[in-house]
Amino acid sequence: MEDRETRDFRPRKRDRGGESSLPPMDIYCSRYVSKLLSFTVKRKLKRLGEVTSVICSPDHESVEKLRALKQLASLIVEDTRLGDYLDSKVLPELISFLEFKEQKTPLQADGRVRKKPVLEDLVNRRFQYYSAIVLTNIVSSKKGFKFKDKAIPALVKLITTWHWFVQIQVLCALSNIANVFPETCDAIIKHGAFEILESIITNGRNHYALRKSACELLSALCKLYVPFEKRKIVLHTLKTAIFSESESVLVPTCLALSNFSNKRFVDVGAEVYKRILHLIEYTIPEVALSALRVIGNHVRWCDNDRLQSIIIGGLPLHLMGLLHHKYTEVKKETCWIISNIIAAANNSQLQVVLNCQLIILLVGFVQKNKVELMEVASRAISNAVLISDKNQFEYLREKCFEPSNTTRYFSNDARTIAACLQIRDNILYRAKVLGCASLSQEMERLSIGAHD
Repeated sequence: MEDRETRDFRPRKRDRGGESSLPPMDIYCSRYVSKLLSFTVKRKLKRLGEVTSVICSPDHESVEKLRALKQLASLIVEDTRLGDYLDSKVLPELISFLEFKEQKTPLQADGRVRKKPVLEDLVNRRFQYYSAIVLTNIVSSKKGFKFKDKAIPALVKLITTWHWFVQIQVLCALSNIANVFPETCDAIIKHGAFEILESIITNGRNHYALRKSACELLSALCKLYVPFEKRKIVLHTLKTAIFSESESVLVPTCLALSNFSNKRFVDVGAEVYKRILHLIEYTIPEVALSALRVIGNHVRWCDNDRLQSIIIGGLPLHLMGLLHHKYTEVKKETCWIISNIIAAANNSQLQVVLNCQLIILLVGFVQKNKVELMEVASRAISNAVLISDKNQFEYLREKCFEPSNTTRYFSNDARTIAACLQIRDNILYRAKVLGCASLSQEMERLSIGAHD
């Protein structure tokens, strides 16, 4: 039997130091990925042109337009960059879809209203739903910047529809517009958004998802200055929503209340304040963190009398428990609140903070080199040293700043190093003010610094 020739499919090698004639595998992969991406982009753009032509064409029926609009929504959700390539004729069509009127339900023979809506009304709601999805995802694009002023009146009016799935998507669209373009908040408010949101949030029969979306829009609108005549409505809405049992509603509600009280003191009332104190010990960290931000703004803008009532009400004891929380963000926010309390406190109020051992816990964060907490803890300690009297200063030195109990502070962050060094500067300054000459010489030998 004759021997047949066999072909060797293995890659041949050149005699160049043992190197293979084939390029490295990563070059093959990069070329393949680039070709695949370019093909995918071309395919998406081609499909985008086909869909938009159907939507803008007056010759196609409503069913075909609805099918094309659904495909457009899926394309935009998959890749929001496609919003920059939308035809300028599509946006007026989408806004016209939002302005579809609800069909009145026909009367039965006995005069009662039929509960089941007509088919045309359901089709219109589908048009509004998919149009809102497209508008939600193209807000940040160049096209979205042009359409926002025309779409706001239609979107705000559409919140009042009884189709809850359309309401949720419209609220998401308005929230994105308010977050991306803060200057549009005035236009949204002028069209009666606060009154509509109040009716949605205060109605306990509404779905949690709907109330959550309403609270998110309320939080976005409260980031800027709320008109004086609207503050009563906003506060009543937030007071109602803060007693919700759903975590999905509590988080945006606390964020809205934090934004509402960001630049002014807001008297929320005793019951709401107790509810917020209960929420800062919530097991879910997102709820606790958002409630802590409300407390932080409340403490920051209150006067001395209200601060006294807050301290007597047991806030330092709650904060002491939160300093042992397992999440670092919660402990960091707690340190900021303690720093704000100490900065606005007098000597008697500082004594209450010292009696709760809060300063010792903060010094422990610094001495144990807790990198995430060193800056905020150092600022709180520095504020405590700066306002302390002679007895309190002696206590701080004995408990916290003995050279034998103090370690070097190591950090690579310039702000953390500056905050740690500020403790030493305040100690030296306070020692001279209080007339502790020997103590000043002793503290000059205290090494509080950072390694290079």
